[in-house]
Amino acid sequence: MRKVKDNLSLSEFEKIIEKLSPYRCTLHVNPSAGEPTIKKNFIEIYNLMAQNLNELRLTTNGIILSKMIDKLYFRNLSTIIISMDGGTEEIHDKIRGKNTYKKTRKSLKTLVEKKEKENLKFDIQINYVINKLNSESLIDMTTILDEYDVNVINVIHTELGIGGNAKANADILYLPYEECIKHIGEFLQKLRITNKIRKKKGKKPILLRPESFTAKWLYILAKKYGLKYLLIRKRSTCNVLTKKYIYLDPRGNAFPCLFFTERTVQKEIINRYGMFAPPNILEENIEEILTSKFFKNARSLIEDFLNFNNLPCKQCQFLNACTICPIYANLWGIENECF
Repeated sequence: MRKVKDNLSLSEFEKIIEKLSPYRCTLHVNPSAGEPTIKKNFIEIYNLMAQNLNELRLTTNGIILSKMIDKLYFRNLSTIIISMDGGTEEIHDKIRGKNTYKKTRKSLKTLVEKKEKENLKFDIQINYVINKLNSESLIDMTTILDEYDVNVINVIHTELGIGGNAKANADILYLPYEECIKHIGEFLQKLRITNKIRKKKGKKPILLRPESFTAKWLYILAKKYGLKYLLIRKRSTCNVLTKKYIYLDPRGNAFPCLFFTERTVQKEIINRYGMFAPPNILEENIEEILTSKFFKNARSLIEDFLNFNNLPCKQCQFLNACTICPIYANLWGIENECF
């Protein structure tokens, strides 16, 4: 990988936005490489993106968002996703840190006020990573979702295969899928009551989107608790194969998706195709990136992985409906309890 600076400057962001602006694209500012709002010049960078691209999505922990909301341009924002890990202050702060619950709720309140005052149309979503510490607190989220008129809550299972904090704290965080489904089901039952009240008030229903669950568990969830108020992704072509998706790291390196920033995946590429550095958006245009050797090799890898050879997935009755990532399945495996 070429040596470049760890962070992009404002002028470099301007160059990137200039390259993206001719395209009708959605830019998702995601904290996969750290919380975006604490980045130096975040307000200037965010506004640069929001004012020059047709659609923007932002994911943030919301801790300091309330301090800058009045300085941010919201007209082209389609979705803002706030991370919460507990429906009560005790649980959320235990996971996120002292006083983070109050700060995040303050940001949600300020967001709603701005949305109403300026008649803005963006959706508000919540990311909730369900684990052993907060599973019972999920049911407490209904009050928060209703109060701040949240559109969707994304309930995400703790992933352990890639590494990082989740794997290091597996004994503390990991919750078996059966337990996850149980608590999600209890939440859905309470959500039905909340949505009935919202309907009488002329409000839209709150929806739950289960993420990182294989088709088997989604089937069990839907069969036991019903499909109403559930948002379940349909199986579609992997983003890598569509040639319409680019993930940029904080140095401007371009990857077919987030997984290709992982060393395990990069080693697989090297073992199969030799050493090829990812293209950099500061040095190459969008067409050159999408047709680069690195992206072509990535597509070949995905096409092979989609065969699911030597994996139980191959014989699974739910395979054609399952949204499991082929990279994850082939390199880190699907847990035995899936079958």
